[in-house]
Amino acid sequence: MTEPFAPALDHGDDAPFTIGGLTLREAVAAVRRRLWIVGAVVAVVAAVGAWRTLRQPRIYRASTTVRVQQARMAFSDQPNFGSYDPRMDPLLSEQQVIRSQKVAEGVVDELGLRLVITDPKKLTREELFGERWPQVDSTARNGTWLLRTGQVSYSLSQGGRTYGEARYGTPLSVAGLTFQLDHRPDVESGRVLLSVMPQAAAAEEVRGGISTRVVPQTDIVEVSFEGTEPLLVRDVTNSVARSYRTFSSEQQRENARQRSRYTRMALDSQAVALKRAQDAMEDFKKRYKIGDVLSERGALETAIHKLEDDRQSADVERKIYGALVGKVAEADTTDEELRRLTGTKAVSSNTYISNLFDRWFDLEKQLAQLRAEGKNENYRDVRSTRSLIARTKTDLQAASNQYLQALGTRIQSIDDKIAENRRELENFPPMEAEQQRLETNVSTATKLFADLQSAYQVNRINEASDGGTVQLLDEATKPTFAVSPNRTRNATYAVVIGLLLGIGLALALERMDDSVKSPDELRDRMDVAVVGLIPVIDTAELGVGAASATMGRLVTHADPRSPVAEAYRSLRTNLAFARTSQPAQTLVVASPGPGDGKSTTAANLAITFAQMGQSTLLVDADLRRAVLDKTFGVERAPGLTDVIVGATPLERAVRATQVPNLSILPSGQFPPNPSELLGSPAMRETLREAKERFDVILFDSPPLLAVTDAAVLSTLVDGTILVVRTAVTAREAVRRALAQLRAVHGRVLGAVLNDVDARAGAYYGGYGYYYYSYGMDEGNGNGHGTAGGRLLGRVRKLAGR
Repeated sequence: MTEPFAPALDHGDDAPFTIGGLTLREAVAAVRRRLWIVGAVVAVVAAVGAWRTLRQPRIYRASTTVRVQQARMAFSDQPNFGSYDPRMDPLLSEQQVIRSQKVAEGVVDELGLRLVITDPKKLTREELFGERWPQVDSTARNGTWLLRTGQVSYSLSQGGRTYGEARYGTPLSVAGLTFQLDHRPDVESGRVLLSVMPQAAAAEEVRGGISTRVVPQTDIVEVSFEGTEPLLVRDVTNSVARSYRTFSSEQQRENARQRSRYTRMALDSQAVALKRAQDAMEDFKKRYKIGDVLSERGALETAIHKLEDDRQSADVERKIYGALVGKVAEADTTDEELRRLTGTKAVSSNTYISNLFDRWFDLEKQLAQLRAEGKNENYRDVRSTRSLIARTKTDLQAASNQYLQALGTRIQSIDDKIAENRRELENFPPMEAEQQRLETNVSTATKLFADLQSAYQVNRINEASDGGTVQLLDEATKPTFAVSPNRTRNATYAVVIGLLLGIGLALALERMDDSVKSPDELRDRMDVAVVGLIPVIDTAELGVGAASATMGRLVTHADPRSPVAEAYRSLRTNLAFARTSQPAQTLVVASPGPGDGKSTTAANLAITFAQMGQSTLLVDADLRRAVLDKTFGVERAPGLTDVIVGATPLERAVRATQVPNLSILPSGQFPPNPSELLGSPAMRETLREAKERFDVILFDSPPLLAVTDAAVLSTLVDGTILVVRTAVTAREAVRRALAQLRAVHGRVLGAVLNDVDARAGAYYGGYGYYYYSYGMDEGNGNGHGTAGGRLLGRVRKLAGR
């Protein structure tokens, strides 16, 4: 057992976890005390949940899977990224399309869902139409129809008019409605009300049951539909997939048609632009009378280079002939330099001048030969030869000068031609830029026109092809079990919610309940030590009858080996150590109010002192409602009041009891002024005399909050014990009682928590349960265990404990 006199603890930053102001242990104890409330709430919530579950319609689910591939251009493996947006999730967009109004309308049209069964409500479409769904075309008007089912045929009427009749197994088609009944439905009245609803409303109902989910890391979408009819759920699911595929294909074709129209318009516009560029190029060529500027410019530049080469050659010739003329004029005879000049190409290429030089050279040879023959200038042959040489030189000079003049004229002509060509060349850069611009325009227009032609052909092919990007993978099958309501889950939720509500209600009641329920409250909240925990006394387990029930509450005498008796002995031990310097000889047992068990506590505590061999006196100081005389079966008078007033001596008023070493002083006659009598000097003298004769004296006093008797007595004795009844005594009452005792400086030894349910775990955190069970197993005071104890003992023996 923990230290009974431990003071209240200041937890500071390590304060225990609380729930609604209650510690965890207090919360658990509160729930255990009100376990029946928790159970009742759980039962009510579970019953309500079961009722709601049974009333809910059974919902079935069917699923199919489709693969959503990226759109590709015809005859191309490359995806079409024309409308790609990095902010867009393609599969998320496709899921929205699957759940769209357009797809739902396709389902409504395929399965004839505009036609609904209005009455009887429990009749399903499968029971009425079988697996052949009705067809409702656009001509069917919204309204209510009456379907009459006879023995061999059925008919459809509206407003008292019959529109058509057919035998079972044959279709009936009237007013835009077509359906077939294979057999007579199980309808007692033979009348079924059908309604044709708007397509938008029917499509909205279909959309409400569609759900989609993308299979992770794939381009596969799972399409599901939920409804109350298994066959309809299957067919709607498959129809949603087909309608989505049809819608996707049609969208692809429509996109191709739109692209074709746009491409055709762009192609026509580009043809005009190409023609305009080509005409501009032709005008340019005609204006400048030129085929290609670059070619013409190249030819002109080549001509200029050639002219420059010709001029350079003519200039060289002119220099050579200039030197030759000078040399001819200076020289009388030919020399080596003259021969070198005549050997140049410029001279050798001129036949006339070359012949003159050859003639000159020949005459020089003849003259040299004549001289070699010894002929001088006087000879006629010599003079004739010299005359011919002079004439030849004159002719040579004249021809050379004439040729020099021709070369000058030629050079001037070449210079003029070069200058003219250069002037003409200056006009080519603007022409070249204009031609390049025009050629670029023609090339760009031609390429764009060719691309548009190719795109137009591709789009025309896409118009004719399917172009769908949706592939149906698995068809939905008819569901065999309902997915809602989930009875197991609903039951679990109901129990959990019931537990939470029950626990919440128990904790709320605990918060509203101001009574003391655990020793922790006395220690931590009221700063009073707990000196004892007394379990509930069950007189039935003691084996006493109704007549001796009062006497049976003296459990320490009736069953000294019981857990309750052991608890009182523990209280006696704690009181023995309450004052280490001086034993507490006189004690007052008080309580805040009536019914807290102070008289029973005082009587049993007195018995434990007597059982220890101490001479014990139990004084009934409750001079208003005394009960100890009945408990011990003695006369109430003479008693305490008689001793105080001096009518009877103490030794005559004290009675012996069946318990050895225990005597009792009953209350005596009830006086008109109990408080004054208990606080009188005569009372003090009576107490002094009793202390001389007895080792321990215990006073049973009136309730503290009712009268002041107990407070008066607390000033006369060594200590006061405050009895608090578990789950009965209010906390505020305990605080006021303690305040009243402390106001008169009465010494409070501690509090006794009475009627503790040991099995509830309040007995020092569960210790009381094991001790209580142990005590029951040990048996009663006669050495025989009780029925409950023997049963518990056998269970523990079987469990090996």
